[in-house]
Amino acid sequence: MKRIPVILFTFFTVSLLFADISILHIGVIEPEKPEMTIRTHSVINNYLIEKLKGTGITSCEIVAAQNSENMVELIKEKKVDLVIETVFSLLFMEEKVPLKIILRRWKKGIGEYETYFIVKKDSSITNLKNLSGKIIGFEDPESSSARWMPQLMLIKEGYVLKEIKDNNNLKFAKNEIGYMFTGDAEITPIWVIRNIVDIGTISTTDFNDIQEQVKSELKVIVKSEPIPRQLIAIRSDFDKKLTDKIISIFVDMSENDEGKEILKQWEKTSKLDRITKNVQKTIDNVKGLMRYLKK
Repeated sequence: MKRIPVILFTFFTVSLLFADISILHIGVIEPEKPEMTIRTHSVINNYLIEKLKGTGITSCEIVAAQNSENMVELIKEKKVDLVIETVFSLLFMEEKVPLKIILRRWKKGIGEYETYFIVKKDSSITNLKNLSGKIIGFEDPESSSARWMPQLMLIKEGYVLKEIKDNNNLKFAKNEIGYMFTGDAEITPIWVIRNIVDIGTISTTDFNDIQEQVKSELKVIVKSEPIPRQLIAIRSDFDKKLTDKIISIFVDMSENDEGKEILKQWEKTSKLDRITKNVQKTIDNVKGLMRYLKK
């Protein structure tokens, strides 16, 4: 079987992929532009190494995997210690490899967000009832807010979702809904307005960024429960004292000037916080929805 390539950088230099207790391996998923994503996350490397002095960790590396399955294998092989990902990706991985979610990341200043179901302003659709035969536009296959959350909400309602490539000469069985991937959050509302799809799904943050002229032609019919913007998990067998140290370092970043500057460079992250009862509740809500995939 052909192995999926993994790209590994340390301070922007290529390194051989191997597990080492002196190296903290941080995993991210990026199928299209791994080098760019590695550089984006590498801004935290020097800060972490400095704060981890005396722990045995002397180097920090960002590991880019192609997909969740690839990441699971890297975690099993202990070639990844920490994973920075969306709630759905982490929960999918957690079913295959022991992980502990330890932090919530406020990427671009946002700790949690929701999914909007949007339709044209003059659409007769007002809720998720009687949608058989309709076509819905998801953003992309990996999107938590604009694919997995709305898809599971529809499955919970009793619908069967069927991927389609175009909307010509379609036939649907009872309770079937067609879906297409728009490829971009900016494209989804355009497809709704142009009647390419009947309904679109988009995160509340992306909806807020839509031009007012476009937004004026749309209406929101349903809003989901909130989900975490992004999470950080660690291998369950990772050293507990070191895990606690890493958590403290990340949480304290927003409390000092150097840390704040690094966070700003790291995709405008405002802070990282611990998994409180309220945050865990949003994660558990997602777990509850994920059970519908197995029915």
